[in-house]
Amino acid sequence: MAATLIRERVLNEDKAVSYYLPEMAATAYEDATLREVLDMQVGVDYSEDYADPQAHIWHYSRAGGLRARRADYTGREITTNIC
Repeated sequence: MAATLIRERVLNEDKAVSYYLPEMAATAYEDATLREVLDMQVGVDYSEDYADPQAHIWHYSRAGGLRARRADYTGREITTNIC
């Protein structure tokens, strides 16, 4: 879909991602162009070493409610409103 929108000049692949998604400002993707993101040329420091209990994947899993949180957990709380 993005390729079609670029071809139709609805999106500009040379614009920063934060131009289209202001909430990406102050993140690792702030200065990345749409083309760089689409080509997966942007990376962030993130560990998926499943053998390491301190790897980012486990923090992400706990924050998203996919794993039990430790008693001293101070991360974000996820709430959902299901109608």
